[in-house]
Amino acid sequence: FYSPDGETIYFAVSLALWKVSVSPQSGEPVGKAVKVGDLGSTAIRHATLSADGKKLAYSAWTGANNLWAVSLSPATQEAMAAPAALTNEAGTRHMQPAFSPDGQRIAFAALRRGSRWGIWTMNADGQNPTQITVDGGRSPSWYPDGQQLAFLSLRQGHRRMWSVALEHGKEQPLFELEDMEDVRLSPDAKQVAFNFTHQGIINLATIPVAGGQPKQLTFDRELAGW
Repeated sequence: FYSPDGETIYFAVSLALWKVSVSPQSGEPVGKAVKVGDLGSTAIRHATLSADGKKLAYSAWTGANNLWAVSLSPATQEAMAAPAALTNEAGTRHMQPAFSPDGQRIAFAALRRGSRWGIWTMNADGQNPTQITVDGGRSPSWYPDGQQLAFLSLRQGHRRMWSVALEHGKEQPLFELEDMEDVRLSPDAKQVAFNFTHQGIINLATIPVAGGQPKQLTFDRELAGW
């Protein structure tokens, strides 16, 4: 939005609020943008400036995105205790948890402020968080041996599935396919299921890990996924 005198534009980038001076005649920027406010993990949105230019009003978008676990009864699958937080980190989104085949570890995706999505692992009790990928990654799934992960990553404009060996971190590309999101590896590691966007509508599809043509499984007219 413009300042009352029309000589400054305020705008949001990610979670912070910035301003840049502009020429009233040409509308071109004058100088570099300056950060006005940064509330950490809170996003500043819909800001407005008072007539005297001394105060800002804005809406604040706050949210905690952490992973939780709850113990279940083996007999009834009912909760045996209150949920417990596995992660508790401000300014970071933790998503898409996946238990290892032996149930001892959890792989998940994390987005830290100022960085890209990445794949992490931790013990099932939340201890020993370990970063696995450094060049992006989401939607982790375990291979049956518990020694490798498959994940989705957008790198150099290419949306690909990758595998990574946990012991030494070596990554291997699997296949490339646009319009796929929220991917899960099958238990035998031979195919993946994913959100498939076709003509603007999300449905479920599968594709072999070796690549090929996706097989659409649902044909909802609005959304069927996850």
